[in-house]
Amino acid sequence: MPKWLKRAFIDAFCSGDSGEAGSWDKVFGRPRTKTQFVRMWRQMDAAENVWTLVAKAKADGIPVNDDLFAKVGKELGIGGKTLVKELYREMVDFKGAVP
Repeated sequence: MPKWLKRAFIDAFCSGDSGEAGSWDKVFGRPRTKTQFVRMWRQMDAAENVWTLVAKAKADGIPVNDDLFAKVGKELGIGGKTLVKELYREMVDFKGAVP
């Protein structure tokens, strides 16, 4: 863990523990509801599936473009190219570009 992150966590924790923050929600944010949690995991799963299909297509020599994103969205039944492109970008930020 980077030093800056460790320091930020310790500062936030101490602020909550001492009562200075007023509530733990102000320190770490409001907890997600069960519905929000399920939606978040569903979106993460969809993003992983998008990344995998784009990687497979790229390995097969298919260019990564709007047509591919539209095809992947249709194949997964999750929507159009805009949503698929957004999910792909999330995974690129997390995992890096498709090799």
